[in-house]
Amino acid sequence: MLDDKNQGLPARFDPQVLAECNLALTGQVSVAAMSRLKHAAVSIRSDAEIDLNFSRGSVGHCKVDGEIICTVGLRCDRCLDELEVCLRPIVKLILIQDHAANLGQTESYDLYEYSGKNIKLTEFVEDELLLAFPLAPKHKEISLCNQDVVAWLATCCRPEDNTRNPFAKLRY
Repeated sequence: MLDDKNQGLPARFDPQVLAECNLALTGQVSVAAMSRLKHAAVSIRSDAEIDLNFSRGSVGHCKVDGEIICTVGLRCDRCLDELEVCLRPIVKLILIQDHAANLGQTESYDLYEYSGKNIKLTEFVEDELLLAFPLAPKHKEISLCNQDVVAWLATCCRPEDNTRNPFAKLRY
């Protein structure tokens, strides 16, 4: 079943079939249904561009290689202003149905366990985008931060010289 929102991409896919035929999923995936992504980001600036190539690994497991690109707005940890971040997770997965399966060498691939049924494309893409979020989003340079907040932090959060250091006794 093709999804109208995802420009001809399937709403669900069977990775085994795609891997057997060495097929790819390429195009735009709408982020409208990605509720976890919407809650984690301040704003979403673009739909997700995907390029996912399916193939069989050396032991016969389904491999997925590719890239996902999506631009989101996150809250800067320094100044609390919105910060534009381009998420570009590199996808290198081995899809398995049984965690105890013989994997052989997984090389630099992560494991993605699934039920053996079709995978919902939007959930798959959303999982990868959420894993690509920076741990502490902040502007690359402090000069890009809100300067009013930077000035306030400089004045109110300056340590006083006469403050005792509780760890001073630990010095050699």
